[in-house]
Amino acid sequence: MRVFKIFAFTIFTLLSFLANAQYADRTIDESALLNGKFTKDQVWDVQRNPAYPVAGRDWELSGMKSPYDFTTKLALDWGRNNDRYLMFVLEPDRSNFPESLKDEQSGKKYTISLRQFDHDGRQVKVVSRWGKLIGIGSGGFMYEQEGRFGTFFSMERRRAGGKFTYRTEVAQVLNLSQILRERKDERRNDIRDNKRDDRRDDRAREYYRSHDSKSDFLNGKFTYEVVWDAQRFPAYPTAGRDWKLSNLKAPIDISANASIDWGRDKDRYLMFDFEEDHSNHGGTLNDDVHHSGKRYNIALNLFDRDGRFVKTVSRWGKLIGIGTGGFMYEQEDRIGTYFSTETLRYGGTLVYRPEVDQIRNLSSILGDDRKLGNFSHRHH
Repeated sequence: MRVFKIFAFTIFTLLSFLANAQYADRTIDESALLNGKFTKDQVWDVQRNPAYPVAGRDWELSGMKSPYDFTTKLALDWGRNNDRYLMFVLEPDRSNFPESLKDEQSGKKYTISLRQFDHDGRQVKVVSRWGKLIGIGSGGFMYEQEGRFGTFFSMERRRAGGKFTYRTEVAQVLNLSQILRERKDERRNDIRDNKRDDRRDDRAREYYRSHDSKSDFLNGKFTYEVVWDAQRFPAYPTAGRDWKLSNLKAPIDISANASIDWGRDKDRYLMFDFEEDHSNHGGTLNDDVHHSGKRYNIALNLFDRDGRFVKTVSRWGKLIGIGTGGFMYEQEDRIGTYFSTETLRYGGTLVYRPEVDQIRNLSSILGDDRKLGNFSHRHH
């Protein structure tokens, strides 16, 4: 079972992108990916098998339905007449976002944002500030919004509930050259790149190794065996003193005021995310990394086994009782949900010694796990 640690990794700041990127050092011949206007019948949330594609092998997408908007965690709003469209925008990565693309000519990095426009070309909003492109093939491609929501872009119009299989030619785009080609070689709605060599395999391995150091807290996928509602004594922990959690039972979903729905096969999972706080919620984290003066909320989201977003369980909350025994997330200051580092039994009791009573700064979940020292805990 996954052990809770707080790893060191390069912090990406949550800054707003400029409306129009400036490219001073090179002229970019944009591909159909960047010129394409994707309408409602081309963009889908899907179930995928396997969860991530393999180049040269078939990828099955099914259960097509309306795609999600990462900023709202709701279905994308296509406008009253369903005539809005989506476009990708290539921008210099000034904030060290994950999944940036390297320009092999200049050495600079770029992000791919997803934006929505009205039928008259007026920008409506930024749906996703960054994301990764996977499953590139003649049938389409998938854009994973900010590492969470996989959104499929079809080269043909499709219908809700449909099923589709195609063979991917590129598993994941890692470099700018993979989506930018000379105009003379380019065909509209053709984003295929057939150049695969040993260097790409090396870059892919390097990419995944570099992501091993990200925070376990934010990357963690917490399943039903390690998430509990519990009685606590005392009500709030004190760093360096024992904290007792007892009468473990199924956790509550504050948005539904009922037990969390883990799905028919109990294979859903929870993940944490952080977003800038605009409402002065309790439990916000101070940006002590970049000293921007901003504060951030910790949200709790539920996902299906295949990575498809189900719902936001809690929009904000505070993190307390951090130790080797686990931690507690207090959903919207009302419901304490305990996350264990190991499988426990229903009705059980746990006593452990928290090293941190409450997380108040961003660096505490993004920083060096050695700050937290050693802990003691025991089971009853």
